[in-house]
Amino acid sequence: MASLDNPDLRATGISGAGTTQATATALRHKHVLTAEITAGAGVILQQQFCSEHAEGTIHNGSAAAGAASTGAALLVYPWVGAAFNGQAANTALTLPAGKGCRWVYFNATTIGIIYS
Repeated sequence: MASLDNPDLRATGISGAGTTQATATALRHKHVLTAEITAGAGVILQQQFCSEHAEGTIHNGSAAAGAASTGAALLVYPWVGAAFNGQAANTALTLPAGKGCRWVYFNATTIGIIYS
């Protein structure tokens, strides 16, 4: 089993950027913790870092410690042409501050995602 201490798998302090799928911060790690972000900021999963049934996590660290409801929501986009949980392709999900999600790559256009 791969260690989450491996910098190729895990990243912290990632900042969301842009307000569209085209301008969102590209995620190049399977396990990500964001830093403080501004409202409307987003990240996009990158297909080239996935293989069949690969999985990962994203945690919106925008909330202050102990205050899970403060901070900005993070827009999480699938790669171009893909969709989360059968939604329309290219549609972002909104990940509230202090919350996380787990995603699973099924194929080039389908990503399963569970979030709170």
